[in-house]
Amino acid sequence: MSKLNNNLTTKFEKELAKVHEGRIVMVGGYRTRKEPATFKHSNCGYIWEARPQDVLKAKVGCPKCAGNIKLTTEDIRRKVTELTDGTFVVTGEYKGSREPIE
Repeated sequence: MSKLNNNLTTKFEKELAKVHEGRIVMVGGYRTRKEPATFKHSNCGYIWEARPQDVLKAKVGCPKCAGNIKLTTEDIRRKVTELTDGTFVVTGEYKGSREPIE
C-alpha cells in the first residue's frame, strides 16, 4: 500500500470512528471513498460491503440492525424451520417479500 493510500485509509478510519462512535469498523478493502470496502458492526458482528462515502453519509450504521438486509432463501428456510419446529419446510426459492413461496 502506498504512503498516500495509507494516509487516506487512516484519515477515513478516524472519520468513521467519530461518526459512528467506534461501533462500525472497516475490516478491509479501502481503495477510495467510492469503491466498496468491508465493514463490521461491533455490537452484532454483522459484516457487509458498502462504499465508504455511503457509510459516512448515512450515519445509520449496521444494515442488519436497521432491518435493511436482503433475505436469502436459506435465511427463510432456517426461520421457517425454527418457528415451526420443523413442521413446515420451504421447498421453493425466495424471490422477495411480495412473491409467494412454496
